[in-house]
Amino acid sequence: MYTVAKTFKFSAAHVLELLRNIDHPCSRLHGHNYEVAVVLAAPELDGVGFVADTNRLDFFGRFVDRCLDHRNLNEVLPELAGQTTRENLAAYFYRWICNNAPEM
Repeated sequence: MYTVAKTFKFSAAHVLELLRNIDHPCSRLHGHNYEVAVVLAAPELDGVGFVADTNRLDFFGRFVDRCLDHRNLNEVLPELAGQTTRENLAAYFYRWICNNAPEM
């Protein structure tokens, strides 16, 4: 199996709503510098020698820059209901890419 990854970076704020009434650092609005690695895999390389042309992931980079960078994730991702953990963000990004990716 061959893999290739492309990393996207953004800065954003969030708060974990279920921790709001607990003395925990994530119970207060705070920010992070995020790195999202999108990993693609294939059993064989294509004729050029690619798993996939990672330039075709630019649609995700545009989404990150336009919708997430320097924003409050609780406001721009209401479908996560204030549970903007790394794990939930990873699942959200996976679903978003699957639903919005051009044919690879």
